[in-house]
Amino acid sequence: MRTSLIFATFVVLLITAGMGNSLAQLVPASTLKGPEENQSQKPPERNWLAVSRDEIPDVVLRDAIGIASVWCMNEGMVGSGLTPLQEAWYADAKKLETTLDRYERRKGGFQKAEPLAISLLVPLSDFAHEGVIRRFPATGQRGDFVEMIYDVKNNLRCWVRLTSKDSPGCKVDFLSLTHEGAVLMEVDLDSLRRTDRPSLYKSPSRKASSKQLPYYYIPPEFKDGVLVYFAIIRNGFGLLTVGDCEGKMEKSLGWVPLRDEQNRLIIWECDGCGGCC
Repeated sequence: MRTSLIFATFVVLLITAGMGNSLAQLVPASTLKGPEENQSQKPPERNWLAVSRDEIPDVVLRDAIGIASVWCMNEGMVGSGLTPLQEAWYADAKKLETTLDRYERRKGGFQKAEPLAISLLVPLSDFAHEGVIRRFPATGQRGDFVEMIYDVKNNLRCWVRLTSKDSPGCKVDFLSLTHEGAVLMEVDLDSLRRTDRPSLYKSPSRKASSKQLPYYYIPPEFKDGVLVYFAIIRNGFGLLTVGDCEGKMEKSLGWVPLRDEQNRLIIWECDGCGGCC
């Protein structure tokens, strides 16, 4: 199960959107509904990755079983109007966020290794909001420990430990893409794909009937802003769902495969992808 780490980072956006604790991509409907005179017109490309797709080795995407998130809450934050005691606490908190604890897996379990400098991290995506959130492909899990690819260009890996939002230093969270069941995940359908458009299936199976997802796929009943997310993961597919900004409507569009025919991950969790309008 996912921890409450990511919920805390998005609470401001989600309260604004009126969707409670749903983690969903905020996208202006006009960018997805398309010009009425030409629904086949290709929209401007959007890329939410911290690196280019060509810089990511295929093995990184084939080995990924989930997404590891590292949230450094105080990184880049500037306090104002603080007392001397508060300033001292803030400075100490920032010092704890210059490294990430990493572990070695041994016969007797996991043991702490040399900390990893935050400056050495090369995430697949990052997002500045109440600090900085970096997201990495995760390739293994053993209890509270997760193996992540901390440098996606060079396929460098390490084990980290999941933490609570009250733990000192940078927080570590994990979202499994192999579990079966409900998941609230804002989704980027475009940045990792090699093909032009994802396929949309009637059920979570490649044997089911399918069609190519059009460039503009938001149903006409959604007038203004929309939220685009996976509501369920099942059998290697995500249930693509849209909802309005007020939380009054939602509609499931179909199932999108998480991987391509070469077993490469083709979807990613997206942060700050737009806003309801």
